[in-house]
Amino acid sequence: MKLVAESLSLSYHGRPVVEGASFALAAGELVAIVGANGSGKSTLLSGLAALKTPDHGRVLLDGRDVRCMDRRDLARHLAVLHQFATGGLDLTVRDLASRGRYPHRGPFHRETAEDRLAVERALTLANASVLADRKLGSLSGGERQRAWIALALAQEPEVLVLDEPAAWLDLKHESELMHLLRQLCNRGVLVVAVMHELLLATRFADRVIALAGGRIVFDGRPAEFLDPAFLERVFGVPMTIVRGPDGLPMPVMATGPACEAPALDGEAAGPLGVAASGL
Repeated sequence: MKLVAESLSLSYHGRPVVEGASFALAAGELVAIVGANGSGKSTLLSGLAALKTPDHGRVLLDGRDVRCMDRRDLARHLAVLHQFATGGLDLTVRDLASRGRYPHRGPFHRETAEDRLAVERALTLANASVLADRKLGSLSGGERQRAWIALALAQEPEVLVLDEPAAWLDLKHESELMHLLRQLCNRGVLVVAVMHELLLATRFADRVIALAGGRIVFDGRPAEFLDPAFLERVFGVPMTIVRGPDGLPMPVMATGPACEAPALDGEAAGPLGVAASGL
């Protein structure tokens, strides 16, 4: 399965947000889309998932324009999870996950044994089995995120498009999610994810696409992205690269005058906006 953007330009409320994005993504890749707030990451993701109509260009899924595909047909191949997925608070987690089977069986067909197996498998993969009989309204933000991930996995897509999938997750479940995405790629699924955490993007992704001002300014391997001067250009803050305990490079925000915030009354400003009160 291949997902291709051809000179894709997208607007939000009439304002150009993404301009001239072109790339080809292949089965088995884990692709991280990164950039500062307002750079066009989520808008680009919506365009890839056929949720926004392009101003120019097109998106092809195995050679077919996604805007011309039947909605159910597209959903059999591509699943999308938004950053702020909402609704269904009276549903149990299992009921929510079962909705991921609609593209395969249709809304008026009975659930099959195959559907039930797919749902239970998705709950297990999302580490949400223990939540299966609880209603979404009773869950924490992180638990609810795992429920929505189970919904996307129940679709059994060949392309998985995710907007900040680790949002709301604690460190344990964040790590489990990233290893799960890696396993899905190893099975041939194409995973495209907007990522806020650069460490996750550079540790787990095969490829990084960076946006600045709505344009792609980098498309390549994570190791090639980790240049402090280039990171500062993309994110607007001084960056440095350090070695982690495993010896791999880690991008972090540099300390220094450029990163200091105004002091609170009677306090001296410290790096990263932390006031030095002498405590």
